[in-house]
Amino acid sequence: MYPKPSGGFRRMTRLDPIADLGYRGLVGRTVAPIESALSGAVFNSRSVVVRTSWCSVPWRDAHKRYRAVLRDARQDGPEGEAHLDVKDHYGSVQAETLRHCLHSADAPPGAISDLLEALDQLQSVPGMTRGLPVGPEASAPLGTVALLPLDRVLMSSGFEFYRWADDVVVPMDECEFSCLMDVAARQLEFGGQLLNMEKCAFVELDDDGFAESLGGGGAMQSDDPLEALRLAASTGNPQGIPYALAGLKRIADDAGVVVLQAHRWVVERFPKQVTAYLKVVCSDWDWVIEELTSETTASNAGAQLHLARAVRRRALSADTTAALFEHAAGLRRVEFAPVADQYFAVAGQSSEKLSVRRRRALELAEEISELDAKRALLTAFRGGEADRVGTSGLNHLRRNQPELAMTVEWVRAA
Repeated sequence: MYPKPSGGFRRMTRLDPIADLGYRGLVGRTVAPIESALSGAVFNSRSVVVRTSWCSVPWRDAHKRYRAVLRDARQDGPEGEAHLDVKDHYGSVQAETLRHCLHSADAPPGAISDLLEALDQLQSVPGMTRGLPVGPEASAPLGTVALLPLDRVLMSSGFEFYRWADDVVVPMDECEFSCLMDVAARQLEFGGQLLNMEKCAFVELDDDGFAESLGGGGAMQSDDPLEALRLAASTGNPQGIPYALAGLKRIADDAGVVVLQAHRWVVERFPKQVTAYLKVVCSDWDWVIEELTSETTASNAGAQLHLARAVRRRALSADTTAALFEHAAGLRRVEFAPVADQYFAVAGQSSEKLSVRRRRALELAEEISELDAKRALLTAFRGGEADRVGTSGLNHLRRNQPELAMTVEWVRAA
């Protein structure tokens, strides 16, 4: 589970690295046709073919272009704009809808069949969410092309639009809004999807309550980023928090740390932005360590995952490191495996005595079955040559699980 800035949680899927490579390879066979079929009105989750592979267009670059295009459209456009949102988009993408969209994009039939077969196999895994798995990068092109029919019906109906993932902005006058809703709802129903009526609305551009959301978190409530953060945190209104944190990070102002300490919900709701800010300004890590060693729940798991990556090595005493390791070993992996593995990796690179953390890592690596956990534990062998016991342990793990060979070579090379 990962917190959404707008509230609530998103269920994420984490694939084993080898399975993820296979998924990426299957999607890669359809990326070029998908890109050819999409219009310039679609900004998020675009891809680029790189020789025999592919990669996603960087999020920040895409969002800058998106916001620039929206600003231009709003200057001399109609009186307002419609905001459309698809309810549970990834979770509601049906296999047949995806098949039709990929065929429509002229993807190779064999590639489509192989991909859908793999997705069907994923659906058979206990606890797996329906539709497309949320989290793996390879799902992004599929989620984008799944709304190709909506793009086409909007264009054929004469609507100019701008799409970011499943959020659509349509410049228009209010009298056209009802017609737009009918057209969009009818098309989505063909694919078994629905509009999210709680997020669909017509917004007047001169409305004081108007905010550029769609991935931006809304406009700040004050021109001063510190005051904006204080206002948002004290009122429980998330609007503008990402921009406020970015502003404080840019000028290296640590005054926002006090606000975060007093309002931990901000840390839980915006873990990625908070961590990026703390990496630049934080000097007192005691409260962060307190957060890391607190009980892991669905609410704070995302924050713990990101904060663990930020905390400075010198702030991790031997007792703290041992506590993090024990905390991670006791977590339910079906729910909190990413947090546990991150803690293992942090414990492996702490300032604790080298032989202690390596012996502890080897002992647990023998007991635990998941490859990702073993890889995280072997971080303890980064830096400094392994002694006889460590070398023997690494060789033993490598013999028992050849999949760890590259990880063993990686830690030895360091």
